[in-house]
Amino acid sequence: MRVLAWRGDTAYSVVSSPTGRTDPSGRDIERLALIALVPGSAPRTLLAAPGGTVSMSVATDYVDVFRPTRQPETGWNTPEVNGRLLKPVVLLAPCWLALLATVAGLIRRRRRRRHVGVRMAPNTAAQTNT
Repeated sequence: MRVLAWRGDTAYSVVSSPTGRTDPSGRDIERLALIALVPGSAPRTLLAAPGGTVSMSVATDYVDVFRPTRQPETGWNTPEVNGRLLKPVVLLAPCWLALLATVAGLIRRRRRRRHVGVRMAPNTAAQTNT
């Protein structure tokens, strides 16, 4: 047990208790919890960490502030989806630009060769008038 803070007569501490399970190396897996020790009453668990948690730090300024939590929600997270979609586009942008420049250069080179190989017919009408 490690006492974190005192608020009046109430002590707030982090305690560890065994879960009855062991990890692959044979060590006991412990459960950490933040409890409030009020004189004359049973310890009250404020926050319990999952089994196997090695360390718990609590901001002592807010140890006596109770903040209720909601049920976890599942759903669509638009910023996360946008980030996952845009990440490859941004990272691969130089590759796409290089590929586009290469294709444009090849098309331009091919057109230039086509124009160089074409011979113009002599203008016979201009020659007969002189």
